[in-house]
Amino acid sequence: MTDFERQVYKITMSVPEGQVVTYGQIAGLMGKPRAQRAVGNALHKNPFEGIVPCHRVVTGEGKMAANFGFGGPYEQKRRLLEEGVDVINFRVDLEKYQMKVLSVAEMRLSDAMTISGGVPSKILMLRAAEGIADAGDFKGSCAIISGKGNNAGDGFAIAPILKERGVLPEIILLSDAFSEDGRYYFDLAVKAGIPVKNYTEDMDLSAYDCILDCIFGTGFKGSPEGIYRDAIEKINASGAYIVSADINSGLDGNTGEGECFVKSDLTVSLGFYQPGHFLGKGDEAMKRRVNADIGIRQFKCI
Repeated sequence: MTDFERQVYKITMSVPEGQVVTYGQIAGLMGKPRAQRAVGNALHKNPFEGIVPCHRVVTGEGKMAANFGFGGPYEQKRRLLEEGVDVINFRVDLEKYQMKVLSVAEMRLSDAMTISGGVPSKILMLRAAEGIADAGDFKGSCAIISGKGNNAGDGFAIAPILKERGVLPEIILLSDAFSEDGRYYFDLAVKAGIPVKNYTEDMDLSAYDCILDCIFGTGFKGSPEGIYRDAIEKINASGAYIVSADINSGLDGNTGEGECFVKSDLTVSLGFYQPGHFLGKGDEAMKRRVNADIGIRQFKCI
């Protein structure tokens, strides 16, 4: 298997049930917008049927693949219908069913507009925590490594959820700066009896079974420094099962570039994927990626 084919299959595995992508969209997410024919060829010889859902890939017009490799267009239609995707005259409405990938600015706008439309920000944070908890295979002891802002808040909100599920969470702070919602869920975590520690450079993270990365969000740019770099390096060397909330800390949400970044077993994007989940170092950083729908409405920047 070539690196190109492996990346095609990995992106296809990121497409949620009930949604589709196009061949051109996959090529674009790989940074190779003219490679859509090569994407089709790779999917046609998919060696992982049942694991790589190539039936979720359609043409740029939303049509079924004329040469769908596992039973033809009728079988592709059947599989999509089973997943709740309407197929009319062997065509999918891309406006309704295409997987959305938003820029960081569009994600911020969508989040703000959803909140102004009546969904409290604290509810969105709780939904994010529940989405991460449901997606990850958390067991044993879990270090929640938290930076500042709402990314840290997601970690604070998930701590009591994990405790209720029999996991042993522990919050490790890299900063004492909190967002308003982050402070709310931090206080709830403390009341729930979740242990809290301040990060120190002599801390041994290899003692934990799981690590939840809540250091930086999709808006991060530059290169981590000081204890942030030290924490990322220790996370990667820990040998623990690693989950990144929203995006791997150290990666740019738009480009996927990063000089020092968390390498996760699972990354759970929140609301919508960003380009950085796929471009640049995104493929290297994430063994697997899924998206948690937390009820954010999509808005495009004009």
